[in-house]
Amino acid sequence: MIKAIVLAAGKGTRMNSDLIKVAHKVGGKPIINHVLDTLKGMSELTEIFIVVGHQADTVKALTNGPNVSFVEQKEQLGTGHAVIQVAPTISLTNSDLVIIIAGDCPLISETSLNTLIATHNRANAKGTVLTIQLDEPARYGRILKDEDGNVLAIREAKDCTPQELKIKEVNSGVYCFHGKSLFNALSHLSTDNSQGEYYLTDVLEILRRNGDKIAAYCTPNSDEALGVNTPEDLAQIEAILENHTQKT
Repeated sequence: MIKAIVLAAGKGTRMNSDLIKVAHKVGGKPIINHVLDTLKGMSELTEIFIVVGHQADTVKALTNGPNVSFVEQKEQLGTGHAVIQVAPTISLTNSDLVIIIAGDCPLISETSLNTLIATHNRANAKGTVLTIQLDEPARYGRILKDEDGNVLAIREAKDCTPQELKIKEVNSGVYCFHGKSLFNALSHLSTDNSQGEYYLTDVLEILRRNGDKIAAYCTPNSDEALGVNTPEDLAQIEAILENHTQKT
């Protein structure tokens, strides 16, 4: 079975709004509800955990429903720290998979999530990341691979060398993990990075050092990885949704 963790604790200060970022509407409904509707369409998904923090009551009111649980992240100490908060609540069998996704990415498709899972299973991987190709990757974390194309790690842009910054394949922020392996690796995270945070991306490198296989699926539609951080981002995604509606 598949369980999902949706990260929705951040305030989103660059939105210049009193309303938490994931509650802003795009395409007629809150950003986070686009993500949840996509997840709920997946046949093998049995449970969704939403990590809340800022304006938790607002997020709960928007997203409460069957098979949805809420976990509070009282301090925002990074994406890895957010997922760690779910550990006491989630119950996993040895075969359960966990999808992790940000609550501010309304364009992610069920097709891409299903292909991510299929890639993960086909590779017999312990962790698989959804990636995209960008001509100007900017702030996105880079996908580091060896000469044979095997994923070695994800390097946050602020921690990249000048050579690593030239890499065009980047992290979308969507992952599929073998559940028990994920939470075992999370216990080994550190804050030894430029932000002093617990990076979820470091889990992949920890798994690889343990001898586990790490895979990647590069979706051809880079729009799916667009997250909302600013009003401009919101307007861009609104335009993409309107264009899609007109075509269909």
